[in-house]
Amino acid sequence: MKNALKIIGLLVGLSATPLLAQPSYPMVCRGGSGTLGYQGDTKSAVFYFQKSAGPAGQGLAPGFCSWRDRAIGQNEPPCLRQVNVNATAWLFPGQMQNAYFTSTQAPWLREMLKSSTFQTFQVYNPGNNCFVVTRLGN
Repeated sequence: MKNALKIIGLLVGLSATPLLAQPSYPMVCRGGSGTLGYQGDTKSAVFYFQKSAGPAGQGLAPGFCSWRDRAIGQNEPPCLRQVNVNATAWLFPGQMQNAYFTSTQAPWLREMLKSSTFQTFQVYNPGNNCFVVTRLGN
């Protein structure tokens, strides 16, 4: 009986332990090109970018992203995704008249239309289509 109670206590303790957060890493992107959009089925804001040939500190052309310390690898995704965002419409640089969305959860969407914007995203690679944005900034 005591052993059964110990096992139950252990299981309850394990189930109450919070899951560890996925570690994220800084990726720097420059706006002004690339494709921005919203996927209604997953409520995700998405930014498709070009991969820079070197680390971000070597400079980024409009619409390019890179890790701070190295280029994005050939087998790494070419896009960023932020989930649980309320936004609408696909956006293309130079066509602000098509920017019909508002989003307090992803304010970076509009800013990425400007080539003067350099944004650092904290991201992780879940191993599927896009890096997942966990937060903005360093």
